[in-house]
Amino acid sequence: MSADQPMPDAPLTESLADTAPSEPASSAPAPSATPTVEVAAATFPDVGSEHLGDGPARAADLGVLHDVELDVTVELGRRHLPLSDVLRLGAGSVIELEKMVGEPLAVYANGRLIAEGEAVVVDEQFGVRITRLATPSAAGNAFH
Repeated sequence: MSADQPMPDAPLTESLADTAPSEPASSAPAPSATPTVEVAAATFPDVGSEHLGDGPARAADLGVLHDVELDVTVELGRRHLPLSDVLRLGAGSVIELEKMVGEPLAVYANGRLIAEGEAVVVDEQFGVRITRLATPSAAGNAFH
């Protein structure tokens, strides 16, 4: 239905005032009638278990996601610095990170930890070899 067309007249429901018998107006306030409302828990039909499974059916289901792009970030390390130290940074400055050589690097997809890896060099470019994938746990992502 377009915005140009008028809305059809919807059936009106009766209010409590419409269903009460007419009484002459009096100066005393009438006692308020509280309607009875029945409350019950919601019930839903069983939709069965959810399972993605393996094989070609799963690959076909996930195929629609192959073109979705994610921001992948590899964190080499972190350091908290006061603004005064950041303002003194220049060419040749060195920022020491809290990670030690050989510690795993954190790999994030859209800000969520997904894996750990190790730094590698591939055709004169840095890369990350994935060593462990994150698995969901009660305390967030953990490595098993």
